[in-house]
Amino acid sequence: MIPVRYPESLDPIDISLIRELETDARQPCSHLAAKLGVTRPTIQHRMERLLDAGIISITCVASHIALGYGTAVILAINSQPSRLKEVVDGLRSCPPVRHAMICTGRFDIIAWAMLRDRKELADFLSDDLRAIPGLAHLETMLTLKHVKVSTTLLADENGRLVVENPAVELDTMDFALIRELQADARQTSNHLASKLGTSGSTVRRKIQQLLRSRIISIQAVADPFALGFDGMASIGLKVDRSRVNEAADAIASYRNVQTVAICTGRYDIVAWAVFRGVSDLHHFITSELSRVAGLRDTETMTNLELVKFSRRFLTNNE
Repeated sequence: MIPVRYPESLDPIDISLIRELETDARQPCSHLAAKLGVTRPTIQHRMERLLDAGIISITCVASHIALGYGTAVILAINSQPSRLKEVVDGLRSCPPVRHAMICTGRFDIIAWAMLRDRKELADFLSDDLRAIPGLAHLETMLTLKHVKVSTTLLADENGRLVVENPAVELDTMDFALIRELQADARQTSNHLASKLGTSGSTVRRKIQQLLRSRIISIQAVADPFALGFDGMASIGLKVDRSRVNEAADAIASYRNVQTVAICTGRYDIVAWAVFRGVSDLHHFITSELSRVAGLRDTETMTNLELVKFSRRFLTNNE
């Protein structure tokens, strides 16, 4: 890839701190200070500055599959002329839609919806989407496999929080704990225990179990634009059928690629990537992806605006 250049407002200590927090945001400040060779107050000050500026947020990222959302669908949408805003507003108000982006190219909007099962999917397609005014054309691509779901931009860890078969069976307390952590991942164990009517030791044990099982990850999620990324792109790929898994793994190995899904429909694979400029995107498409074995064709849709982005799967009613 093109050499990385970070904004002047972030120095090497900031970048190293973000990288560490992307891996594990629950690390004590004393550990981070020892790793980065600075004082604990320096770590505390820089972390608060990054949080206050909105450069990072501390988030509990949860495996949607482990939480019961086993059906995902990619939506490729065209609106009627002059009615794009109505379609966007409809998608924003639709709970199953987690991400939605206005883009250039063949489609006006690319969106991603998560549902519990095929019955919910059928109801969503026949009722919820059809009720959105201004929608002219819809293509659906059922996700067969999530190869990568990542929120990291700097860390070496790929952050692939895709748990097909959870090692532990979640109980009521687990769901309540995840719900609280997704609302505020910086809550202390004792504060969570007080809310949930249990002991601090029980909360700490359950959090560790959820982390070890990779059902959750508590990490910093950085604003791509604050790190110098100019935009995002949705990339549809057509691949030789015998090499789909191999190609998906190869595409997922790139750090700037955050999501890779094998799907049905127009494309065999859909990927979402961030880039630092048009030249960066051009290099990735023409040089990097051209080396992927079995690749037959690509279609790139540059995302103009991220109109919805939600990582929370559990509501107060679940």
